Amino acid sequence: MSKVKKSITVLIAGVMMATTAAGLTSSSSFIIADAVDVNSVTTMNTTAAETRIKADQYNGHDIMTGVYEKDGFKVDFKYSDGFFETEPKQYDPHIATMSCNLAYSSTTVEKGSDYSQGPKTIKDLLSHMGFEDLYASPAYTQEPTPDSVACAIGSKTVKTKDGTKKVVSITVRSANYEKEWASNVSLGKQGEAEGFANAANQVTSEVNKYLEDNNMTEDAANGNVVFWLSGFSRGGATANLTAKRLIDQYQDKNDKVYAYTIEAPQGGMASEERSDRDYTCIHNVVCKDDPVPFVAPTDWGFKRYGVDHFIYNENWDSDHLQKSVFVNNVADNDGTVGVSDERLDLLKQQIDKITGDRAKDYYPVTSLDKKKLDLSIKTSWYIWEWDWSLDIVNDGKTPPKDVINHFVMNLGTDISREEYVDSGIQSAARRMMTFLNTQGVHIDNIINAIDLKDTLIGVAKNMFTDYIENFWNQIIDNWYNPFAWPVWNPPIPNVNDLITALKESLNDNQKIHDIFNNYEGGVDKAVDDLLNVAFHGIKGFDSIDDILTFAFAINDIYKNHSTLQSVCWLRTYDNWYTAATQK
Repeated sequence: MSKVKKSITVLIAGVMMATTAAGLTSSSSFIIADAVDVNSVTTMNTTAAETRIKADQYNGHDIMTGVYEKDGFKVDFKYSDGFFETEPKQYDPHIATMSCNLAYSSTTVEKGSDYSQGPKTIKDLLSHMGFEDLYASPAYTQEPTPDSVACAIGSKTVKTKDGTKKVVSITVRSANYEKEWASNVSLGKQGEAEGFANAANQVTSEVNKYLEDNNMTEDAANGNVVFWLSGFSRGGATANLTAKRLIDQYQDKNDKVYAYTIEAPQGGMASEERSDRDYTCIHNVVCKDDPVPFVAPTDWGFKRYGVDHFIYNENWDSDHLQKSVFVNNVADNDGTVGVSDERLDLLKQQIDKITGDRAKDYYPVTSLDKKKLDLSIKTSWYIWEWDWSLDIVNDGKTPPKDVINHFVMNLGTDISREEYVDSGIQSAARRMMTFLNTQGVHIDNIINAIDLKDTLIGVAKNMFTDYIENFWNQIIDNWYNPFAWPVWNPPIPNVNDLITALKESLNDNQKIHDIFNNYEGGVDKAVDDLLNVAFHGIKGFDSIDDILTFAFAINDIYKNHSTLQSVCWLRTYDNWYTAATQK
C-alpha cells in the first residue's frame, strides 16, 4: 500500500474522533515473580499476598512488587499502602505509575467470542496488592455494546495516621471494548460529553452498590473510606467524571479521593462543578503529543476536572496551579515545555527493559515531516505545449502537538456542538465506529480503495487544462499589448476542490461498496456516513498542505497514545524504577 493511501486511512480514523486508539484486542495474564529486578522491595509470592519479606517502606508501609503479563510483555509493578498517607491533592509519582499499571491491566481478556475471563488480569493484580471483595462489572464478561462500560473494584483495610480506612480501588476498563468506541463520539448538545457522562453515571452507581453490598455505606458516611480511581483514554475520561461525582457525594464527609487519569479526553463542563468542592485531587497525566487529550474540543467548553499534569515538564507544583494550555483547565506545571533529550533517553531505557526487541514500536514520535503539494510545470512558448507533474514532498519539521492542535481547533470552530448532533455527524460517527469494530473491517481496507494522490492529480489535470487554455487565449487576445498579458500563476487544488473530487470518487467506487456490504442501513448509508464524518473534519483545514501533513502524520501521532508508553513515561519520574526524579 502506498504512503498516500495509508495516510488517508489514518486521516479518516482521526476525523472520526477515534479517541480510544488503545481499544485493540490483546491478551493478558498475571504472574507474581519470585524475584524482580527492583531496589529492595517487598515481594509477594504466588500463594499468599500476605507473605512478605521486610524491606524498604513508603510512609511507614511496606512496598510490594509483582509482575503481570500484557501484550506478551512482563511488566513489574510496585505498590504500597503508604500511598494513602499522602495528601490527595499532591501529585505523587508512585501513585501515578501504579494507577497506570492498573489501567494497562484492565483490558478485557478475550478468546474469540468468549468473554468469561474478561476481568482476570485486573482482578489478579488487585488481589496480589491485597485487595479483597473483588467485583467486576457484568459487562466485563459480555460482548460490549455501543454504550456499555466496565470497571473493576476491590477494597482493603489500611491503618493510616488518620485512623483505619477502607481503601476502595476503582479501575475503569481502558482497552479492548469494541463497540464502546461508538460512545466516545457521543457528545450530545449540552452538559458533559454524553457518552462519558453516561459511562460515569453507571460506574458511580456500581461503586455505591459495592459500598452497600460490602457494608461500607456507614464507613463512607463517617469519612472512613478512601477512593482510588484510575483509567486510560476512554477509561480515563470516565474515571475523571466518576471522581468528580464521588467528590460531590462524599467530600463533605471527609472521605478522600485519589484519582489519576492517563491521556484522558475532555468530557467535563465548568458549569457542572460545585463551588463548595475541591477537585484538585484529580490528577490528569497528559502528553501534549498525544491527540486524545485534545478532544472533545475546548472551543465547545469541554474540560477535564481536576489538574492537568504534563509529562514532558520535569517540574510540578501542586500548591501553585496555573492555567493549562487546555484553557478550560488548570495545571500543576507548564504545558508548553518540551521534552529533554535526557528524559527521552530514560524513557527509551524503560521501554527497552519491558519490550526488548520490540522497543522501537513503542518509542514516542516527537517530530513530524511537514508535507507540501509540489507542482512542476514545463511550457514551450513557441509551440504552446505544456507538461506538468504533481508530487508530495517534505517541507521541514513540526512537533506533533502543532498538527494535533491545528486540527482540533478547526474541528471545534468549523461547526457548533449543536450542529455536530443535528447535522447527523454524531449518529454517522457512531454507526461507523460500531461497524469498524465488529465486522472485521480495518481502516486500511477502506483506504486501499482510495488514492489521495491520484484524486489530486485528477483535480489538477482538469484545473490546469482550463487554466492553460484561458492563459493562452488571453495572450492571443492581447498579442499587441503585452502589458495586458496575464501573470503566470497556475492554480493549486484547494480544500473544497479535494472534497468535491473525493465525494465523486466514493460514490462511484466499487471497492468502497464491497467493503460496506454489511453496513447498517446498506452501502449508500455507509458512503453517506463516511462523507458526513470524514469531510466535516477535512473542511476544517486551511490548505491542502495542512491536510497532507495531518494525513501523513496521524499514524505516527497515534503511536504516542499507548498505555505501555505511558507506564514507561511515569516510571522515568518514579525512583522506585529509576534514579531519575523530579528536579
